[in-house]
Amino acid sequence: MRTLIFALVLSAGLGAAQSQEASPSIAGVVRQLEMGQNPVRVVCFGDSITGVYYHTGSRRAWTDLLGLAILKAWPSAKVEMVNAGISGNTTAQGLARMEREVIAKRPDLVAVMFGMNDVARTPVETYEANLRQISARCCRAGAAVIFCTPNSVTETPDRPNAKLAEFSEAMRRVAAGEGWPVADAFADWESLRKRDFGAWTLLMSETIHPNLNGHRRFAELMASTLSGKAIELADSEVGFDPDPIPLTRSRLEAGEPVKIVAMPPYDQWFPELARNHFPNARLEVLTWPVTPASAASKGGDPWSSGGREAAKG
Repeated sequence: MRTLIFALVLSAGLGAAQSQEASPSIAGVVRQLEMGQNPVRVVCFGDSITGVYYHTGSRRAWTDLLGLAILKAWPSAKVEMVNAGISGNTTAQGLARMEREVIAKRPDLVAVMFGMNDVARTPVETYEANLRQISARCCRAGAAVIFCTPNSVTETPDRPNAKLAEFSEAMRRVAAGEGWPVADAFADWESLRKRDFGAWTLLMSETIHPNLNGHRRFAELMASTLSGKAIELADSEVGFDPDPIPLTRSRLEAGEPVKIVAMPPYDQWFPELARNHFPNARLEVLTWPVTPASAASKGGDPWSSGGREAAKG
């Protein structure tokens, strides 16, 4: 009888240990990164501040830079980065596409940055509940989570920084309750805005969206939060483009081919205006579709699935 009881206790203990081991955790992700044997897939889930748009030069965003920052923290790691950001999305819209654009990618880690659109359109209680649901779905899929609060902004009636602070606090509550780390971009950016407004403006493309320099700050903050050590990316690693205006002007004046990527109606307006100033200009226009689709979409739109490469050629 004692042998049977011992066997049952041992079996229960092993089952609990296996269950704990199977539960996703940041510690588990860190172990994978340290070992460097298998790729760690990171899905970055959010809105236009996550997606690849013109605010960062239309080539990369913090998803790519986070991959570089992770490699600085764990040089032997193998990482696969997936961008699942769509312009205009709230947490509710993110939940609606989460299965196909996040869970279907079989992530080891999901970096969640929503809030900028929720602030303008969603009650904070709903936002908090949606974040908990995002966390729960990630857990069920075996993925760990890191949250990132939104950046501070140049205030508008829809987006006062006081309200962004309230939503950021809601995200902190979710992260604490679910046991996930939070990269507190709002606190970081708001501190800088109050301390050195000039330096803060150099992170911004306009009133709401950060530029590539701002996306570098996101990536450094997230990698530092994950690793527990300060991570910095050099300008050469970020890939800032040289000033394109003199080069573009010289090509227009010389009648050399110039490719233009523009959303409607600018895809029609800009070529006409350019030819008024540069009659010999040879222009090829690539229309950037405005239908919502992320780089993680199956097939995506022409831009996310190959338009950027076509524009480079």
